Amino acid sequence: MKLKIRGKTIAIQLMLLSIFGFEASEKWLAGGTPQWFTKEFAETWLVHLPGGLDFSWYLIAVLESVLAVSALISILRAEFLVHRDQIVLRSALLISLGFYVMLGFGGRLSGNHDIAAHSFQYFTGTLLSLFMIERSEGRYTGRPGGQRGKNQKRDSQNHQPRFAKNR
Repeated sequence: MKLKIRGKTIAIQLMLLSIFGFEASEKWLAGGTPQWFTKEFAETWLVHLPGGLDFSWYLIAVLESVLAVSALISILRAEFLVHRDQIVLRSALLISLGFYVMLGFGGRLSGNHDIAAHSFQYFTGTLLSLFMIERSEGRYTGRPGGQRGKNQKRDSQNHQPRFAKNR
């Protein structure tokens, strides 16, 4: 039996694992909330949250850890194989969309618009990755409602344009 592999899925899994794995490990090994983070958000309402800025810092670390572990679980479940459902990877991508919105909000809140712009770029790339995953599973067919018509063929090259006449 020949195994069919989704190469794009492997790339997305490794991207998530590397981005979130490295970032999470740096935060956990930092030994607390860094000075630059405290200075960046010192004048915001985040300091008044229960736990202060430490809560925000560790919330980011926990979310990054969850996303890295999700990517690893997706790889271990072999969700890159064509016959496998990619539920863990899709969930990780959806969570990361919310995560990038949170980071972008923090960038805007602190007045650091570069962070907000980078978060938007990551959000857009993640949205594109999610689209690719859903398309590889056949969830997106390009039609409203995601359903293919009964008589609609998969290969659009087999159709002649309306103005072409059969001779």
